[in-house]
Parts: sequence; structure tokens; C-alpha cells
Amino acid sequence: MVRLLLAVLAAVCLWPMSTSATSAADRPNIVWLTTEDNSANWYRLYNEDGAKMPHVEWMAENGLVFNNAYSCAPVCSTARSTIISGCYAPRLGAQYHRREIGVELPPGLKPFPAYLRQAGYYTTNNSKTDYNFSGNLQKVAWNESSGKATYRNRKEGQPFFHVQNFGITHEGQLFGGLPKGAPLVASPATVDVFPYHPDTELFREKYAQYLTRQTLADKQMGQFIEQLEKDGLLDDTFIFHYGDHGGVLPGSKGYACNDGLQVAMVVYVPKNWKHLVPAERGSRIDGSVEFVDLSATVLNLAGVDLPEHIDGRPFLGQGVTIDKLNERETAYGYAERFDEKYDLVRFLRKGNFTYHRNYQPFNFDGLHNEYRYKQPAFREWRDLYHAGKLNEQQSQFFKARPAEELYYLTNDPHEVINLAAEPAYAEKLAELRGLVQERMTSLPDLGMIPESVFAAESNGNGYAYALENKERIAELLQTADLQLKSFAAAQSGIENALNSDDPLQRYWGLIVCSTFGEQAAPFYEQAKKLAQSDADLLVRTRAAEFLALTGQENPLNVLTDVLRKSTDPIEANLILNTVVLLRDAPPGYAFDFSTVEGAAWFKEKPGISNHVQRRIEQFWANQPREIINEDFESSKSLRNWFPTQPDRWEVAPTETEQKHAFHLKGVSKNYQPPYRSPHSITLLKDKVLGSFELTAKVKTLQTSRGHRDMCIFWGWQDPSHFYYVHLGEKPDPNSSQIFIVDNNPRTPITDTNAGGIPWEDDTWHDVKLIRDVDSGTIEVYFDDMETPVKTASDKSFSWGLVGLGSFDDLGMWDDVRINGVFVEGNPELPEQNRQGKTINERNQKPR
Repeated sequence: MVRLLLAVLAAVCLWPMSTSATSAADRPNIVWLTTEDNSANWYRLYNEDGAKMPHVEWMAENGLVFNNAYSCAPVCSTARSTIISGCYAPRLGAQYHRREIGVELPPGLKPFPAYLRQAGYYTTNNSKTDYNFSGNLQKVAWNESSGKATYRNRKEGQPFFHVQNFGITHEGQLFGGLPKGAPLVASPATVDVFPYHPDTELFREKYAQYLTRQTLADKQMGQFIEQLEKDGLLDDTFIFHYGDHGGVLPGSKGYACNDGLQVAMVVYVPKNWKHLVPAERGSRIDGSVEFVDLSATVLNLAGVDLPEHIDGRPFLGQGVTIDKLNERETAYGYAERFDEKYDLVRFLRKGNFTYHRNYQPFNFDGLHNEYRYKQPAFREWRDLYHAGKLNEQQSQFFKARPAEELYYLTNDPHEVINLAAEPAYAEKLAELRGLVQERMTSLPDLGMIPESVFAAESNGNGYAYALENKERIAELLQTADLQLKSFAAAQSGIENALNSDDPLQRYWGLIVCSTFGEQAAPFYEQAKKLAQSDADLLVRTRAAEFLALTGQENPLNVLTDVLRKSTDPIEANLILNTVVLLRDAPPGYAFDFSTVEGAAWFKEKPGISNHVQRRIEQFWANQPREIINEDFESSKSLRNWFPTQPDRWEVAPTETEQKHAFHLKGVSKNYQPPYRSPHSITLLKDKVLGSFELTAKVKTLQTSRGHRDMCIFWGWQDPSHFYYVHLGEKPDPNSSQIFIVDNNPRTPITDTNAGGIPWEDDTWHDVKLIRDVDSGTIEVYFDDMETPVKTASDKSFSWGLVGLGSFDDLGMWDDVRINGVFVEGNPELPEQNRQGKTINERNQKPR
């Protein structure tokens, strides 16, 4: 391990210095080293079971550790929007991940690096932005913002502010394994599993992987620190390290809880600027700091006046004292739409207590979200819940929550013992409830306005819209807080809300009814009328939701009607959240998605913010549909397939009625599977299937009759886990069989076998394969589409990619048609001979 700055200043002077370094800077430089998705739990600095991170620990020894640092949001775009603006996101309409519309900053306010630029700083960002604002903030904020941005391009002697982002701890990194050659730094057998997680081999493996990724991030940060050292800048440069929010094992990122919000915050203090911090180097600070404070802190360190409209307060720089800093004891957080999944939660920490306000408590935490469930651990957690194999604390993630939660972190750091109903804590509960109510009213908090209404009415000016609707928001909060009373005390308020001329009062009145459940039976008849005939589609949706959750009415006719009538994809996505809730929560309503196909919001649009399209794909995942119908009459067909060796596959003309076909023109000699199995494989990209039926025409070009074979692959999860059928001419234990590759060389699993495949010279044959994952059956047909030539039964792999190929033959495929069911899964593709990249390296985008 490289230990930094151990030599005395005389030795430092011997190192080569950059031309832009200065020995007597007028103002300090400031660097942020940010990692993604990792809470304070994962650091040895904060948790004795955390990862050893020598470079971060060196920063702590020569700087300050903030024991209670909080992101204001548990996901990147909302957290980063808070940071760049210095404003709590819900007062601007920037609280959604990711934005459906860009919102404006308050009048006159600029992204905070712009003020540094005005003061003569060189500002660089490498490279994540992810802001929820309109306009090109990057050009205003940064001199450079890209993967090549560097402080080294500044003028000689010019102070700089640089952000370096490290993605190796991002959530997407847990979809697969560790980088090649990276050994685990922790044993899965010895990791400390959080009490709300199931204690399984998979979870333990992911814990060990994530601890290892912390050390890899630390190494990368150490390399950057060494660069600063070599440039002679350490004595004049503040270095902040923090994670952009909590995470990333299931139940943290995306959720307004302590594991989703508390982050590490370590600040290296340069020798020449020690007078700008309120404590000695090596100190730990107990006062609470929030992401909303970061902009004010950087500006204060740089000696720049704070602009109007920001909410943050500096925690370093002139005027900050240790006594005042340690008096800070609150941190505020918020969670709403996370990709396509809606919720509305506010979080407050005061002292060692945390308070969660769940405004839609029936929206259980485990509600389906496409990106979350790409994590194998997420999927296993849900499977174990449905199998009844979890204890009460582990099961809570998949159940409705109370409207209020109260936790004492000293005894319960992972928030599993809810004290809200305990009489001994009634006073503390009332105190924190009041603080959240005051905060939401004073902002005012736009979370009370449904996103589609906000988008339609605000024109993106959330600041002005919030002020114009301040009284309305306060009234909606009063209605929502009827959840916190007894039903008898709340009943008259609910009645007023349901009879209001304001559709949002009716909307929130029905949410309150759903919270009370069967206690709200006096409102069943009124809810039925609202579900059928209210002029507002969201009110109808919430009425149908209330009646369905209480078992009074099947909601499908109402939900189908409102989805057909909606023309707004933002509104439709909110309605679909209710559809998913009622599908996945008891008693479970099966929604026929084909009934709304063709609605105005159904049209696909590009981009990872296309949330309604994610919901569409999720519904199609549970219904058979056409996956591909490919005649290979265009060379563009190649784009749909991922071959082990690209130059062995082409779309080629034929001299038959097939015109063009998918031609395997050579054996893939350079692909080396980990176990004995075929080399020449091409997999259909991005189509993870469960049950399916494949039909195709196939032709062998092999002249040696003993080696004629073509293969179909399915259930492909990675190069060590898949099925294939070998359509060989001569049967034996290694030919003309149905095989499984399961961390072992190919193993035949054929139950019935009609013998070898009767290939004919220069002849197109028909082939069909039917896979049913529920029964485990596999049926293979050749020419005769009524009687299978091979059958098997196996349930080892219920999902995976489908592909074509051969063991050592040449051949052609055409008219490939697949009908099947999309399912969840995160397959790893084989390495290509020429590209050498897996699907995780190529296709996973951070969110």
C-alpha cells in the first residue's frame, strides 16, 4: 500500500511539480471524489465490519470525518440535483428519478460552480451530471464536463474545483460478479448480514463482492490523490470523499431509510488552510450535515458569498465553529418516483432517532421496479418471501407499512424495530412528526401534487408553482395527515375531502381511505361512484384502488377504462403503479394488458427515462407474445444477435426460395467455453425468456455425415449455465441429445429419443422447440411438427437467452420465429473473439 505524504516538506519539494502549481495559493483548491450507491455501513471508518480503505482512512487521519452525513435523497439524480442547486428538491419539483420534465432553478439562482467560475476558479467535472433541471446547466457550471475533464487545463496559478466520479460501486455492478482477477477481500461466510436480509449464500456472496468493490474504489481514489501529490497540490487542496447516496444491497438505494441516506463524508484538510476548519485534523464531527449543505460549504471555503434561494448552510470555512456545527442534529430526506415505481416518503433524523412518514403506506417497498430486480439478490429475496421462508423482519419489505415509523439508531441501526406505536415514545414521535409537517408546509413540498398534474400545470417552473400553491399544498397535507388520527376522528375530514371541488382533495381523501382499509367502509358507496364517474382519471384510479385493496370490487374495468382514456404517459405511469400494486398485493388481480394496447401513451420513445415503457415491458413479461419473426432479408438482422465470433456469421443469399439466410460459415475456433460444450453460438440479444416456442428452417452444409449437427440453445444465463439440443445425425451419449451445462461439462438429460436426425443434402428442414418452465418440459420436433423426436424434463433454469449454432458443423438458419414470455434475469454473454466484452460491460447503464 502506498502511504501518502509521509515525507517532510523538504522531500516533497524534490517531486516534479506541474507548471500550474503554486507554493502560496491565494485561495484553496477543492476536489470531490465521489463514489456511487454506497452508504456509510460499508466503510471500516463507520462500521467495524466495513471494508478497509487505506486511502480514505489516510484522508481521515489528515482531515475530518463527519459521523452523521446524509444525502437528501436515496438515488442519484435527485441527490445530485439537490447538490448542484443547493435547494431541497421537493420545493422545485426536482425530486423524481429521473425527470419527465426539466424544472427551472429559482429566479437568479445558478448552479453553484458558476459562482466559483465568476470568482476565478477553474471548474471541472469528470463526469456524471444527472441533473433534473432544464437548460444546459453543464455549460453554466463547468469549464469542462466529460470523461476527459481535468484541472490540469487551468491557467497557471488558477484555483480549481474538480469532481471525480467513480462508478465501480454502482448498483449495476452487482448484477454480475467482480472484475476479472479481483479476489474477494472478505469471506462470504463471515460477513455480517443486515437483519432485514435473508441469510443465504447469494446474499453473503453479494456482501463480500460489495465490500471488495469498496476496496477497488479506494484504490482508484488513491491513484487520483497520488496525482494531486505529484502535482504538488496537496498542501492547498481540500479533498472531499462521499458516496452520492446510500446503498446498494436490496432495501437501501431508492428508499428513504437510514441505509439509503446515510453516507460517508471524509474531508482531507490541506496544511495551508487548516484555519478554515473548526477542528484539528484527525477529528470526528458529530453534527449532522446534508447534501443540501455541500454547495454552501464549497462557496464558503472559496470565500464566495452565498447566493439567495439556497437552503444549505456551510459546515466548513469562515464563521463555522465546532460548537455551532455540533448543535446541528437534523437531516431531511425524500423519496418519490424511482424510475417507474411511485411512492411518497419523507425522512427525518434528529439526534439518534429517525422518523419515516409513509404517505401511501399500502405501496409496499418491494413493489416491482425493473432496474432493482436486475439484482439477483433482489429476485431471491422476493422468491423467498413468496415461498414463506422469511421471518417477520425480512418479510416487511413485501408488506404494507404503517403511516409512521420511528427508530432508535443506537440500538437499531438498520431500522427494524418500529417504536411508533410504543407509548413510551409518543412524545418523541409527536416531535418528529411536527418537524416534518413544518418542513413540508414551509418549503412548500410539491410531493403533495401528483407528478402529472405538476408537469401539466407548472410549465417546469416548480419554484413559482410551489409558492402559488402554498395554501393548497398545506390543505392537502392536512388531508393526508388524517391517516395519523383514529378513523372516528378522521371521518368528517375524509368526507369533506371526498366532497371537495378540488380533485386533489378527493385524490388524497381516497388515499387516506386506503390507509384505513376496512375501517373506511362507510365510504364504500361514495368510492364506487367516484370510481365510475369522477371527471378526474387519477381520482377514479385511487377509488378503484381503495375498493380493490378492501376486496369490495374488482378494479380491472375501471383501470382499463382510465388507461384507455389517458393521453399523458406521466399520468398513465402513475395509474400503472396502482395496476402493479393490485397485481402483486393480495388478493392479486391479473390485468390483461392487451386491452390497453394502442392507447395514446403507449407509443415508444427513446431514452432511459421512458418509465411508462418499462411498465409496458413488465406486463408483457407475464404474457406470451411474439418475440421475433426474422426472415434475414436485411443485413441489419445481424444487430439482433450476439455471436461468439462475429466474423463466422453473416446474412447471405441462397439459391432457393429462402432468398437470404443466417449463415454460419465457419466454426468459432477462438471462443473457449469454460466446460465442454459448443463453440459456435449466436444468442438473441436482450430477450430473456421463460417459456417459449421456437420454429425455424435449418440447413446443414457439412459433407462429413458423422459430424452433421446444428444446435438450439436456451436458458442461457452465462457460459456455464444453459441448455442446448444437439441435432446430430448419429446418436450416442454426446450426440443427438438434449444437454444441460451446469457448472460441469455437457450432460445429457434426454428422456425420449427417436434417434439420429435425418439430415438431407442441400435441403431445408423444419425444426421446432417448445419449452415450458412451469412443468420443466422440453420438446424437440424435426420435419414432423406433430410428434417430438426428443423430449426432456428439467427445471434447473427457468430463464435465459435463446440462441442458434453448432458444435462443429456449418449451416444456415431462416424464418426464425419465437413466441414466448419475457421474464426477469441478467444473463452474461460469452466473450467475443474480437470484442471481448460481456453484456454487463457493454449494456448496463447507471441509473
